[in-house]
Amino acid sequence: MDLSRPFWEQPESRRLEFKEAWPKGDSIARTVVAFANGAGGKIVFGVKNEPRIIIGVSDDELFGLEERTVNHIFDRCSPTIIPEIYIQNVEGKSLLVVEIFSGFQKPHYLKNKGKHKGTYVRIGSVNRLASEETTSPGPLPDNLPPDALGTGRSEIRNRILAPIFKELKLIEAWGTGIRKMRSETEKFPEIDLILQEIGHAFQVQFIKKEARADRDEAHVEPLSTGQVTGQVTGQVAQEVALLIGILRGEMTRAEIQAALGLKGRDNFENRYLKPALANALIELTIPDKPTSRKQKYRLTEKGQMTLRNK
Repeated sequence: MDLSRPFWEQPESRRLEFKEAWPKGDSIARTVVAFANGAGGKIVFGVKNEPRIIIGVSDDELFGLEERTVNHIFDRCSPTIIPEIYIQNVEGKSLLVVEIFSGFQKPHYLKNKGKHKGTYVRIGSVNRLASEETTSPGPLPDNLPPDALGTGRSEIRNRILAPIFKELKLIEAWGTGIRKMRSETEKFPEIDLILQEIGHAFQVQFIKKEARADRDEAHVEPLSTGQVTGQVTGQVAQEVALLIGILRGEMTRAEIQAALGLKGRDNFENRYLKPALANALIELTIPDKPTSRKQKYRLTEKGQMTLRNK
């Protein structure tokens, strides 16, 4: 948030959300969990967001709303999240502010969905279901091919930070990380370690051998250029695979583009978005209004199946 301006004049963001009134379902709990899993944030009742109007909460409703909020958080969020709730007077009207601090027992999640399906994080002004997969866009250094991994060869990206980390003993020795990963993985014979470079990302996979055997018995083919596209081939197929790999729930074009680390809109649409749509791997959430500013994208059943078989 911008500390130079009062919060009620700022747009919704990673640490700020406005509510005109109490919403349906688990919306509040999802936001609370997402804030606690991040840097914290404020939920402000009594403000209409678009267009921005200070409505306020009536005196008759204030304390009931506060009690409902506290009960909602305690009943639906785990581990326990303790909010700070206070009243802020703006333009002669009362706003109820629910402040959530960054959690000490992360990850926080919705009790009724459990840790794996109820953990949310904040991306921009949107709550997103967290994934067990973490993506850090960026390929291997140009002079370090995949087949050189684990040979003891080391390529330093940041020549300023690396010596400092070595001095602080955060690095044991150059060129030993991959070998140590492989050595540690050998202690778990049921797990395969797979390292691969896909497009503009480097992927580390820990695959349970039983799951792989089940797929083989069902004659499920691994993700291939032909499987992803049909008509889309070569490098574009690889880019489509990257797109469906990072798509979580429903995401806007800008969110997908940012997750892929891409800046050019034309390149993104022509090489990623349109081929994925053409091959029915993703779909519009508002198909009758393709240019809507509220438009988002999600995986189709075919896209989900392709991703599972990847």
